[in-house]
Amino acid sequence: MWIATKARDVYLLLMAIFAIAALLFVQTLAELVIYWLQTPEYGHGILIAGIAGYLVWQRRKAIASIPATPSPFGLLLLLFALALFLVSSLGDVRAGKFYAVTFIFASIPLALGGTKLFRPFRFPIILILFSVPLHPVLNQHLTRELQLISSDIGVWFIRAMGMPVLQDGNIINMGSFIMLVEEACSGLRYLLPLTGISLLAAYYFKANLLVRSFIFLSSVPITVMMNSLRIAVTGWLIKYYGASAAEGFLHDFEGWFVFLAACGLLAGVLAIVALALRGTLSFAANIDAGKDGVIGPVSWVSSLKPAALVVVVLVLSTLLIHLITASRADVQPKRDSFSSFPLVLDGRDLYPDVLSERILGILKTDDYFIGDFYDNVRPPINLYMAYYGSQREGSLIHSPKDCLPAGGWEIESTEIIQLQSLGLAGDANRVVISKGDQKLLVYYWVAQQGISYAKESDLYYSLLKRAILYGRTEGSLVRLFIPVGDTESDMIKAEAELQAFVRQVAPVLPKYIPE
Repeated sequence: MWIATKARDVYLLLMAIFAIAALLFVQTLAELVIYWLQTPEYGHGILIAGIAGYLVWQRRKAIASIPATPSPFGLLLLLFALALFLVSSLGDVRAGKFYAVTFIFASIPLALGGTKLFRPFRFPIILILFSVPLHPVLNQHLTRELQLISSDIGVWFIRAMGMPVLQDGNIINMGSFIMLVEEACSGLRYLLPLTGISLLAAYYFKANLLVRSFIFLSSVPITVMMNSLRIAVTGWLIKYYGASAAEGFLHDFEGWFVFLAACGLLAGVLAIVALALRGTLSFAANIDAGKDGVIGPVSWVSSLKPAALVVVVLVLSTLLIHLITASRADVQPKRDSFSSFPLVLDGRDLYPDVLSERILGILKTDDYFIGDFYDNVRPPINLYMAYYGSQREGSLIHSPKDCLPAGGWEIESTEIIQLQSLGLAGDANRVVISKGDQKLLVYYWVAQQGISYAKESDLYYSLLKRAILYGRTEGSLVRLFIPVGDTESDMIKAEAELQAFVRQVAPVLPKYIPE
């Protein structure tokens, strides 16, 4: 039975269902807010959420005047979002849960009023999506690329200032001191908030899609250039005023100044585009402040059945998800500590090494082993193993592929090899890398419950599947390398040595990396 409702009641009905959804997923929303508060790269999320909420409130009259046409696609989106939330909860994929809750809120107006009712919510939801944290794997890759690009351009700026400099990946050598461009200096904490600002500016700018896309995308080169300039200025300050000039308050102030300067450059792009299109900087001429405003006094006729169905699906599904996930916990298999790893393998003696606290803070391992195996005749073989008892977000295995370029190593060749002939199940990456006159042959793989993985896609699919089915998320990175000479015969000899060593390591691994 169709029931006519007052315009004001429509908005209140939507807000009531939003409130119910917020209560049902309050824990995930609280996690998102805490993540925003604790992570500099996503600190703008609080502001973005406030802007999105204001835009929904501003459009309340338009929302209440839209003729309702309930859409089954809204219910399908809701079911998809709930399934995504369940899978992400079982696998503890935090980013997946955040996206799932965002899709749940997007499905509500779509289910109740179809695409017309969804339209006023579309841009606020897109804004929220731009503030939801990326999956750590994507975050690592993006950080690595920005780190290297910023280092390259930063070195160009330093040379333009007339200062001598040598670059080795993300290590900048300026003679009297060496500067390391760390992950925190990649520029990601500028890029993400600036893309949110540029998205707002592009959305309200009066122009076609191509021009607005240009405005939005301009935030990327602006961020990279300004972050690179910051690296160069930091080097200049250290050279002429000492390391203290680039630390503490000055370092933080420099960061804020760079971000404000980036915002100023974005404003400059808007001004240039406005002058090119209309020859005026007038706000009224260039900004469509009334976008998605009041549509008209159309009677909003709706059925309470879609609203009731959405609420019932939300409540029952949330209870079911809670019952499924409440008793889930990581299964921690027994294993020996790497401290008891053999001191002699393949006739080689171990010379152990240690990682610095800074590196360990980045890797976040539960246990690790690193050292060189020597004898008096053969070239040394380095073995590194990192064990993660729980690969939850924030403690995922770091691939060597993310670290090699940052350390100045160039990848000459890479391929995937089978490990069965070496006594292990699965695949490994075979990489030849060089740095100056050094050349190394590297084997590395991730071992998860008896299987070795070379491809990241296979690795994370297996991790998610095993987390859902068995509650196990442990895994280990295994990496070996051996120095190589310049000739083909040197490569053949080094490969034979490395493979012989892997055959000796293979039967030992299950004690330390549980199958």
